[in-house]
Amino acid sequence: YRLANNVSDLSDLDELRMDLQDQFGSLPPEVINFLIHMSIKWLCKEMKISQLSVGPKNLSIKIDSIPEQKLSRLLELLALYPKEYKLLPSNKVLINHGDLYYENLFNKLHSFYERMRF
Repeated sequence: YRLANNVSDLSDLDELRMDLQDQFGSLPPEVINFLIHMSIKWLCKEMKISQLSVGPKNLSIKIDSIPEQKLSRLLELLALYPKEYKLLPSNKVLINHGDLYYENLFNKLHSFYERMRF
């Protein structure tokens, strides 16, 4: 837990996963889900997300403060991907995730992170 909590980027979590696999072989679903959870936590910290909610079709994130250059990028994304992202009041963004698989939630959040160029 301590190692997973002290990662500086996502590659550290990947390295931890590989180390665990080398030591213990195939990882149980609980460990895989834990590592995905920690990846989501890292992304939220990097993007200054104060709230994350998961609904049946959407992931809702609240970004505490959006710098001006990121706000313009967010507006671009909203125009480019209207079916994927929606802006709500109070700096909330809805991300269409399609299903509730934990790994898919991470992938959608990571895609948003990459597109925003945080």
